[in-house]
Amino acid sequence: MGITANRFRFYSKIFMLVILNLIFQDNVFAQKIDLFNLNNYQVISHKEAFYYNYQRINTEKFDHCYKYLEEDLIKNIPIPKDINCRLDFEYFIFKVNNSGNILNLNSYGNISDTIRQTINKNILATKGKWVLPKIKNKEQFHWFIVPFFSWGFDVNFCRSEGEVRMYLNHIKIFNEVLNIKYKILQNNKSITVLRGLSHLREMEKKGQVIHEEM
Repeated sequence: MGITANRFRFYSKIFMLVILNLIFQDNVFAQKIDLFNLNNYQVISHKEAFYYNYQRINTEKFDHCYKYLEEDLIKNIPIPKDINCRLDFEYFIFKVNNSGNILNLNSYGNISDTIRQTINKNILATKGKWVLPKIKNKEQFHWFIVPFFSWGFDVNFCRSEGEVRMYLNHIKIFNEVLNIKYKILQNNKSITVLRGLSHLREMEKKGQVIHEEM
């Protein structure tokens, strides 16, 4: 049974609006995301430090290098068999230094080990794909925060269990976000928060998503 694409995006956007609203209160980011238009990143030149040198392997074209980064980070992520009844969340944090190496990779949340390992592998594979800063640049490193949602929540398919898990995960996610805000972000101005990633792209490829006609 597939989930509807509109419902999937709706739940993802609601969660991201709440999370970003909490995090952005102190304006500590180098990359700003418009809370009411999660499709846009701040413009970055292909010569600017920490521009992502993507390699386009399909016909789809994006308008920002970090959208290609998103695609690379969710590549080959396994889809749980019980995805319709899952509502799991994890955020990944990593640092790109002035040599293009990936440092301080950590994640916090409750997604499955196989999904976590795949995303970690994809993050490490970005090594060497970044425009490096010049010696005189003030920004000699850049942090990335990657929220990942492992869910395909369908209220009609898994109502009772889903509602309970949603409530519990609300609490967990709020605690994790506050942990980011107060323990990590306030001391770092060179940070980009990627848009919320999920299984949606892989599910679309495998025909597991029902697209509703408008």
